[in-house]
Amino acid sequence: MSFGAAVQDGVRAHQAQLRARQARVRQGRSQSALPRFANDLTMSGDQGSIPLQSKKPAPPKPGLKVLDPSSIGVTNAYVRGNLHTPISTDEPGLTTTDLTIGSDFRVSEDLMIGAAAGGLGNAEAGGKTVSAYVTTQPLDKVFLDMSMSYGAHHSRSKWARSATGSTSGALDGTSRALSISLNTPRQFGEWHWSPYSRYDRVVTNVAARVASAAAATASYDLSAMALGSTAATTWATPFGPVQPMVMVEIQREVVTVAGIGTTASQTQGVIGFGMTTKVSRDMSAFAESRYESDLAATLDRQMVMGVKFVF
Repeated sequence: MSFGAAVQDGVRAHQAQLRARQARVRQGRSQSALPRFANDLTMSGDQGSIPLQSKKPAPPKPGLKVLDPSSIGVTNAYVRGNLHTPISTDEPGLTTTDLTIGSDFRVSEDLMIGAAAGGLGNAEAGGKTVSAYVTTQPLDKVFLDMSMSYGAHHSRSKWARSATGSTSGALDGTSRALSISLNTPRQFGEWHWSPYSRYDRVVTNVAARVASAAAATASYDLSAMALGSTAATTWATPFGPVQPMVMVEIQREVVTVAGIGTTASQTQGVIGFGMTTKVSRDMSAFAESRYESDLAATLDRQMVMGVKFVF
């Protein structure tokens, strides 16, 4: 993977974490109170993934009124993402593409604003991305999510030597990004559906730090349009509640590299399945699978199984 592509993957992963946070806040409008600090950090290796979550507060006693932490005028904070421990010696000891720390503030019933910072650290690139985002409800059951981001990144020295052909060569990159999505959550029987449309744009400028490096200045311009929906519910079983989830999406992506003169595009479909069940008060098991396919019939399959601990 090129340095510019690695940076854009990190910025898009950060955008996805912001959208997940915005969706969580929307769900909190009609569900239980959002925690003042939400920990959705996970740690994984080549064998699987284990989410690390803070212990939930004790339920309120009957008859006592508790202030909703996500109500108007209250600030909530959160951390999201995955820390990976690779076996390969070519990568740092702890890598991440989507580590995000942020905070948001409910201005009114129809407006929420927030800010976040994300970290990228893998074999090709390292750096930070900062973002501002907003969620508003312009119409009944229609939500607009928007985020604007800026990132500064650098190439890993070992990767840069092989990419630039210079023992002192290294690459720097800056990114500007925009994400806009419309969501229309609906309740059909026991299922909660959330159709959405989304537009993402990420522009990354890459330049060599030294004039002797072989890599020339380039600009990576990515735009993506997506349509999809998620669906989730809760089933009561003799073994406890089970929560299934389904996600379907089709996406059109175009990447233009100025300075190199290449343009690539692809249309792909994505379908995902998830299942979570509670094992005990402080532990639940989950399984997730994801399938991606483009028009060339290339199929990418991912599956994760693990256990969630609350502590």
